[in-house]
Amino acid sequence: MVALHTLESQGDKLYLENIRELFTTEKDPIEIVKWRRQIENMEEVLDAFEQTANTVESIKLKAD
Repeated sequence: MVALHTLESQGDKLYLENIRELFTTEKDPIEIVKWRRQIENMEEVLDAFEQTANTVESIKLKAD
């Protein structure tokens, strides 16, 4: 679980770095909208994995 949390934290950092880079380098508003949504989707997937792992861990602890 600790490893997953570490990966999710790294994902949060990458999310912020990529959003920052997108808004500082891309000039086309349409491209910004497209890429921003893709980056946000990746972040949502990482959050969902972490939440799933938390749920599984909670179930495991209750079963023990």
